[in-house]
Amino acid sequence: MLTVIIMHSRTVAKVVEVVCEAPGVKTLILECPVMAVKAKPGQFIMLWLPGQEEVPMSLSLIKPPRLIGVTVKAVGDTTRALHALSKGSLLGVRGPYGRGFTVAKLKALTIGGGVGVAPLAPLAEEIKAKGGLVTAIVAATTAEALIFKERFSKVVDELIVATDDGSEGIKGRAHEVLDSLLSGKSFDMIYACGPEPMLFEVVKIASRFKTSLEASLERYIKCGVGLCGSCAINGMRVCVDGPVFTLEELLKMTELGKFRREASGRKVSIE
Repeated sequence: MLTVIIMHSRTVAKVVEVVCEAPGVKTLILECPVMAVKAKPGQFIMLWLPGQEEVPMSLSLIKPPRLIGVTVKAVGDTTRALHALSKGSLLGVRGPYGRGFTVAKLKALTIGGGVGVAPLAPLAEEIKAKGGLVTAIVAATTAEALIFKERFSKVVDELIVATDDGSEGIKGRAHEVLDSLLSGKSFDMIYACGPEPMLFEVVKIASRFKTSLEASLERYIKCGVGLCGSCAINGMRVCVDGPVFTLEELLKMTELGKFRREASGRKVSIE
C-alpha cells in the first residue's frame, strides 16, 4: 500500500497583534489567509524563525478569511524568540496538520489546564456557532496563570474556573472538578487539552461515566507529517493520527501519562 506524505511548503505570516495572556504566556495573532481558510479546531501548524528550530503550535484562534493565532508559553530558546516578536514581524508557517476535534451541534464540555485551554477556545466558538451548548472548565495552578477566561465567558453557556491553590474559582485540579460535575450532569462529548497527567485522569473519569471524549495530546513533533516518528505513542503518530484522539484510542495507550520521548527519540518517564 502506497502512503502519500503531504509536506506543505512554508508560507510567510505577519504578526498583527501580540497579547499578553499571563506571566510567560503570549498569543501571537497572525495574518495568514492560507491557514485561516483551511484550519480546523484542534489542528496545529509548524512555526519557524531564522536561526531557531521549527516548532509545532496548536491554533488558539481561527478567524477566516485572514487571521489565525497561537498561544505560546516561553520554555526554551525558540519560544522565547517567538515572545520577542512584535507587530509587523514575519515568520515561516506550514500546515495546518493533524486530526482536529469533531465540531457539531452537541451538549459539550471542554476541560483545559494551563496553556491547554488555548486550542479549546476556537472549538467552543464553533460549537456555539452550530447551535450547540458548551460548559467550559478553565483551570490553572494559580489565578495569575489562568488564560482565556474572559474569552470563554463571552461564548459558553457555563464557565467553571478552578485553581490548584484556590486563588480563584474552585480549589482543586481540573479532573477533580470534572469528576464532581459528571456526578450531576451529562454531556454528549468531553473535549480535553492540558498536561498529560491531567489527561490521564480525564480519560479514566470519562470511561467511568461512559461519556464520549476527544483529547488533544502533546508530543515532541519534528516533521509534522508522520515521517520521523518522534511523536509516537503506542505505535500511533500524534502529528498525523492525532493530535486529537478518541476515548477508545486513548484507553489502548499504555504509555499515556507514563512515558514520553525526548528529542533524540529516547523514551523517558513522565514526571
